[in-house]
Amino acid sequence: MKLWATITFTLINSAICAQQVSIRGQVLDQMQKGINAANIILKNTSLQPVKGTISSADGSFYFEKITPGSYTIVTTSVGYNLSTLNIVLQKDTAFVIALSPSAKSLKEVVVTSSKKLFEMKPDKIVLNVEGNALAIGNSVFDVIRKGPAVKTDKDDNLLMKGVSTAIFIDGKQSFLSGNQLTEYLKNLPAETVSSIEFITNPGSKYPAEGNGGIINIRLKKNTLYGTNGQASIGLGYGRYPKYRTAFSLNHRSKDLNLFGSSSISYSKSYNELTYNSRIVNGNEIGYQDRNNYWNPRTMWQSYKAGLDYNISKKSLIGFVFNLEVDKDTTVTTNKSSFSNDQKMLQNSINSIKKSRQGLNTFSANINFKKTIDTLGSEWAVDVDYSLYSRKEHSLNENVFNDQNEMKLRNDFVFFNQQPARVQLLAFKTDYSKILNATSKLELGFKLSRVNTDNNLISDTLTTQGWSPDFNVSNHFILDETIAAGYATYSGKLNELEYQIGFRSEHTTTRGNSKTYDQITKRNYLDFFPTVFLRKKLGDNSDLTFGYARRISRPGYSSLNPFVNYIDPYTRFEGNPHLNAAYSNNFEVKHNYKQWLFSSVSYYVATSNIINTILQDNSTKVIVNKPQNAGKLSALRLDVMASTTYKWWSASTNIGIGYGHGVSTLTDYSYDTRSFNGDFSTNHSFTLPHNMKLLLDGYYSLPEKSGLAHLKSGYAVNIGAQKSFWNNKATVKLNCNTLLGLSQYRAHYIGSGLDIRWVNEWEGRRINLNFSYKFGNQKLKAARNKTGALEAEKGRVSF
Repeated sequence: MKLWATITFTLINSAICAQQVSIRGQVLDQMQKGINAANIILKNTSLQPVKGTISSADGSFYFEKITPGSYTIVTTSVGYNLSTLNIVLQKDTAFVIALSPSAKSLKEVVVTSSKKLFEMKPDKIVLNVEGNALAIGNSVFDVIRKGPAVKTDKDDNLLMKGVSTAIFIDGKQSFLSGNQLTEYLKNLPAETVSSIEFITNPGSKYPAEGNGGIINIRLKKNTLYGTNGQASIGLGYGRYPKYRTAFSLNHRSKDLNLFGSSSISYSKSYNELTYNSRIVNGNEIGYQDRNNYWNPRTMWQSYKAGLDYNISKKSLIGFVFNLEVDKDTTVTTNKSSFSNDQKMLQNSINSIKKSRQGLNTFSANINFKKTIDTLGSEWAVDVDYSLYSRKEHSLNENVFNDQNEMKLRNDFVFFNQQPARVQLLAFKTDYSKILNATSKLELGFKLSRVNTDNNLISDTLTTQGWSPDFNVSNHFILDETIAAGYATYSGKLNELEYQIGFRSEHTTTRGNSKTYDQITKRNYLDFFPTVFLRKKLGDNSDLTFGYARRISRPGYSSLNPFVNYIDPYTRFEGNPHLNAAYSNNFEVKHNYKQWLFSSVSYYVATSNIINTILQDNSTKVIVNKPQNAGKLSALRLDVMASTTYKWWSASTNIGIGYGHGVSTLTDYSYDTRSFNGDFSTNHSFTLPHNMKLLLDGYYSLPEKSGLAHLKSGYAVNIGAQKSFWNNKATVKLNCNTLLGLSQYRAHYIGSGLDIRWVNEWEGRRINLNFSYKFGNQKLKAARNKTGALEAEKGRVSF
């Protein structure tokens, strides 16, 4: 009712003020990107100035209370040709002003132009990856960690402002979750990325999935007119070697755009986990010490092809096809040692796991967009289909020794096969109607269907040979359907801009564990309101308030009641009784002259999903299991400064927060309050002879999170690049983690646990990359496409 009351009030107000009209516009460059701080002057028929303003960061501007009649709009900006536009105003009007670069500035741009590493937009922070030497040789995972207030937990899951977040790629949520998502991002080359968007409070148009907001990875799009492309090759070395190659080709004419790309990478890496546990059972004290060394070799291939075709001046249809092939060969060695209270060795288990995995991913998208009127109203439709097929098998050998390294019992050897198949189909339609220069109505609907089929087949080696192990084998099928609809209304009352949104999602799931003959059903309807307010505080600053209710559904594999053994004393279990977690997110942001930004955010979640460590002190068995814990709240202040001079640009972020987490679980309880903080800084220096030097670093304070007492972390990275051959060729070199630690360090204490946990990965690396552009270099903007499967994919995990 409040939404329709607001709409009615605005329409009545427009009728009362019919004797005056308004202008909404946007100033764009040759790449269809907004020009900040452009001067716009409205002149009457005598060429006398009537009104004047300066465009905002996205190029938008606004004039109100204008008497109908004939006018001239004069637009200027440094480095661009002057634009003169004659208009006749009879009603509220909206249009775009395109500025072309002057001949002198265009020549200079080819040599020296570069974006800020970080840009603050009204609804997000953008990290510009393209052209940054620090990205070369690194993975997308490495670059995301450079984002403000981003860190990882003990399982390498990405957190933003201390909260789990949804990962999107080109507006679609990634299909993997947990360890599989982490490995995918670690294999995805950062050279394929244009920018990364950090959206802490998404609006109702976005899926409500992800309590901590959204990290959206924008892949590079070829925006060149004619026939053109780029080829690159990169080499890297840390503890192990790596290489990457990439090739892209694009042909764009007036009505047709054909594009394709391929990328192949090889990487050998490691992750070493040291796990020391003190176990108290009555008067008995014992120690368990584990060292787990994960050593994968990965060959990753990606192929993409598509086209956009202009059916008419107002209608466009597009097709996109993707194929990814991931082949992993991994050797994992693990030693678990058990000692008495004097730390004298009593026995040990030496384990080795050899596994091979092949994952094929195919996805297709058909999209249609139609411009409805001259104001820019649009109607868009997306149909998506994705198929993920995995084959994996592993041989696990466990050798049991006594304190003298003599065999204590027979070896425990088992062989696992884990085929999996996931199909996703979705339909989405969005309608955007611009009512006048200050108001817009958006409506949308989405229907998605997901089917997952996971089959774990386990065989144990006995004295009689291989025999099925039905205690471990598990066949699990999950079907889920989500129907969602949303409505948002944007408007302006005097100097206050606002957006009110409402989203509804109806979810039905059916989990069928054939092995356990167990069926779990869910059927629930949720509502997710959003409110955003923006107030200009003079010519130099503005204040924005945002509120959003969000949901975090369990990953598909988390609902699978499987048991996965690392060794006889360590296992992972699923939880079919997991419920979704809900959160209320509040944020107030202030912008001063587009260089100093600050925000205060508050987050509170209920039924928070955490990965628990359950320890049986009598049997010494440790179970890792996801559960709904209780309540989590966090208050945080962030201040970010971004400056640019002729030869130096810098972005620095300081964040300070206070968190309170409560777990009501009987065997994993806590009530933790803790301060936290982090600091990050990034610098780019322009040197003579087309050279650049880049430097960045971060530091995080110690903090408490649940039962974990986290230690501080820091890293310093440096890079350099040089362009030659008229900027067609570029060589980039960087050193990742030149100084610092690539480790997660924590002490888990409470609920019977006393564990010191150190997780180390291959962070220190040297990378060298060469890229070459060929073909026509005239610029023309491409359009963005957002498909219909943006929410479901992030919860699939093999």
